[in-house]
Amino acid sequence: MRPKTFLSLAGLPRVPRGCPIAGLPDYLTPGLDIIFVGINPGMQSAQAGHYYANPRNPFWHLLHEAGLTPQQLRPDEDHLLPALGYGITDIVKRPSRGVADLTTADYRRGRRILEEKLLACQPRIVCFNSKTGFVSFFGPGAFRRFGRQEVTIGGSRVFVMPSTSPANAGIPIAVKLRYFRALRRWRDTLVGHEAARGPGIRLSPTSDP
Repeated sequence: MRPKTFLSLAGLPRVPRGCPIAGLPDYLTPGLDIIFVGINPGMQSAQAGHYYANPRNPFWHLLHEAGLTPQQLRPDEDHLLPALGYGITDIVKRPSRGVADLTTADYRRGRRILEEKLLACQPRIVCFNSKTGFVSFFGPGAFRRFGRQEVTIGGSRVFVMPSTSPANAGIPIAVKLRYFRALRRWRDTLVGHEAARGPGIRLSPTSDP
């Protein structure tokens, strides 16, 4: 008897129930404006094979509403992000039903691999899509508030926004949108200042405008 299959957002067969589910691919390249960092794929996103595929997660909506994308992308268009100047990845690549299922070893291993990726790509800004993700990378003492952070990763600045996960529905979507817009303004400011200095010149994190 053939196992049941389930359709992804792209209309392709999903992994049959009971089979191991792979993590999501990285969409990264050097020189991006922003790399978005999630904690790990939820089961719905992992089964679909695309980031933020849960329709209750407003990530793609907020990205567009904040003016970071010219139109609202679908989850199955996540591979288009680098062409717009963005990258996307997770600290932990192993899918789970929730962050409570992740272990200290998951975070430790994922942090080391993520740091290597970010140092290789050197985006203008690394944006953690949750306080939990930021703390798992820098430690509990580094977080002060959402928004711009004082720490850096190589030559990249760091921004933290409230998680867009449905589990974080207690924070209103209007508040989350405010941080997405602040991220876009910071990106625009950095790009503008660098353009004024000349082609190919990037501001160092210590000379923030």
